Amino acid sequence: MRPLLLTLTALLFSACYPHAEVTRVQLAKQTPFHIVQIDSTFVYLIDPRTETCFLLAGGSESFGMTHVPCDKLKSNVPEAAPFIAWVPDAPAAPAVAH
Repeated sequence: MRPLLLTLTALLFSACYPHAEVTRVQLAKQTPFHIVQIDSTFVYLIDPRTETCFLLAGGSESFGMTHVPCDKLKSNVPEAAPFIAWVPDAPAAPAVAH
């Protein structure tokens, strides 16, 4: 069902915008997305190809998605850190003088 919906959307888009060109992505040859599941409602989606991070909320029928800063995600969610290699590790906090 989903591939059919994507194909129909691409056809509709190309019909509305005749100068648009549709290209299919070969995901099998690329670095995969990473999903860090918080609970049954919230997940983080990490895309290393475009170096972007998103928070998805909701179920299969309706959901919301928003961009989150990858550097904050890496520093605050340890489970996500191994998948965000393009962000350098945060520098160590300076020592406090006594």
